[in-house]
Amino acid sequence: MINKHLVWTLAVLTLLSCQSEISDRGDFVPPYFLLEEFVQKQASELEGKTLHKEIQIDETKETVNLSPDKDNWLQELDFFIQADINRPSLASAFDVFEDANTLSYTLKKGEKSKLKFLKIELNQNGDPYRISFKMSGSNTFYESNTNGWLTVDVNTGLISRFEITGKQKVSFLSPIEMQVRASIE
Repeated sequence: MINKHLVWTLAVLTLLSCQSEISDRGDFVPPYFLLEEFVQKQASELEGKTLHKEIQIDETKETVNLSPDKDNWLQELDFFIQADINRPSLASAFDVFEDANTLSYTLKKGEKSKLKFLKIELNQNGDPYRISFKMSGSNTFYESNTNGWLTVDVNTGLISRFEITGKQKVSFLSPIEMQVRASIE
């Protein structure tokens, strides 16, 4: 029963979280941290690793252990790919804060994007060790809020943990709360 509910819920969450920003990236020079590129590289390097994942949807919990291939890692980390803001339509949509240890991007007032905040914390070598985001969106039929973070192991340079929490409210249905907690070995 949980598997059917889980598949349906994750499919709805994925469809609702997709952002339709189609644009020509021809000569576009990305102004922000290359999050999608970072996740794609991690997905390649995580092949062969084991993912321990606890999924909670409302009051129902399930624990799974997987050994994803690259494509499945990309699916597991898809919310972080969606949090990438390097699109021509968003080139000047975010206020940028940068210091030696932090890059953060906050959506400017009046700009439209599902991503509201992205923060990359850097280690002493300038490599990411923690990435977090906040997304939200709404229209006539639904409201969604999603937060997530991941951490990178300082010794391996690979993602070691991540968490995604979200709440989806579709018109005429009860809200759905979701949480995914994962660790990687």
